[in-house]
Amino acid sequence: MFNFPENKTMENFSSTVLKTGVLAGTSDIVAACLQYYLQTGKNPVNVLKFVASGIFGNAAFSGGAMMAFAGLLFHFLITIGFTFLFFIIYGKMKIARISPVASAIVYGAFMWAFMQFGVMSFANTPPVKIHFLNAVTAIIILIVCIGLPVAFAARRYYARQQ
Repeated sequence: MFNFPENKTMENFSSTVLKTGVLAGTSDIVAACLQYYLQTGKNPVNVLKFVASGIFGNAAFSGGAMMAFAGLLFHFLITIGFTFLFFIIYGKMKIARISPVASAIVYGAFMWAFMQFGVMSFANTPPVKIHFLNAVTAIIILIVCIGLPVAFAARRYYARQQ
């Protein structure tokens, strides 16, 4: 499937990606819930139900704890998927290794654009109007909470493999 350079075991790679994805996903969902609460004063569980609505549509908002749990599960699957993709890209592209901060910025913007214009166009979520300030805030959260930890973890992983 993927060609891992010598000394890189699939188990070590998978473990590193999983741990990094869980760390990044946790910081991202905490930041998103905090930002939502500060902006609206409403229960941050609505963030998780919004994520669940991507699959379940409006029924997610009237669902209880199971819908929030489903949203959390979907969030972590997405975050771990983005983490996996970054690790693969990092291993193949020398330009990604130049600066973890620059990589995190580019990847954060990429994740936002991919989710906003790709995934959201197929999801069952209610339509959300894009506001510049909200988009910038979301991108910054993605850069700080996912991009930076993933970029530095990938850098560390590949440095240890050499």
